[in-house]
Amino acid sequence: TTVATVNTSNNVQFRSSISVGNATPTTSGAGITFPATQSASTDANTLDDYEEGTWTPILADATSGGNTAASYTVNTGNYVKIGKLVTVSCVITFPVTTGMTSGNSAYIRGLPFTCGANAGDQFTGTIWTRAVTLQSGYTYFSIRSDQSTTVVYLYQIGSNATEAQTTVGNISSGSALIRFTLSYTV
Repeated sequence: TTVATVNTSNNVQFRSSISVGNATPTTSGAGITFPATQSASTDANTLDDYEEGTWTPILADATSGGNTAASYTVNTGNYVKIGKLVTVSCVITFPVTTGMTSGNSAYIRGLPFTCGANAGDQFTGTIWTRAVTLQSGYTYFSIRSDQSTTVVYLYQIGSNATEAQTTVGNISSGSALIRFTLSYTV
């Protein structure tokens, strides 16, 4: 049985799956299987991790502790992690903010991996909202992760590039919609 072929151009073709480290090769098709736990390489140019999954975004009025949304119609997220880069998506629909402190900043907690500790590890993303109001003097929303946390900060940006955090009071209880995509490094 032929397991692998090397052609005259020195290209290698495998008949099925390849596993990395102690991972078991997939039996559901062809591909590269990485171990469930990353086996980190000291070489920055080595692809040593790939993962896909889901995460649960939680709307809160503090980065930890505090109060969280009483209920949602949907609060779901997906992620892809390739090496140190994590890309997440999130959908929160109709969060009920009863019990949350209206004047507190709004956060989304629960990112699947902790953002790295370096200033360059935090990134901004793309956000789309409905029934979330801008404060006076601000023209659009922005988001970002923060160093050494699993928290997303919701910002409002003004025409002069000033920023303010979105408050719980800016989010219309029971009718708001928040969707975003964000990439950051671990």
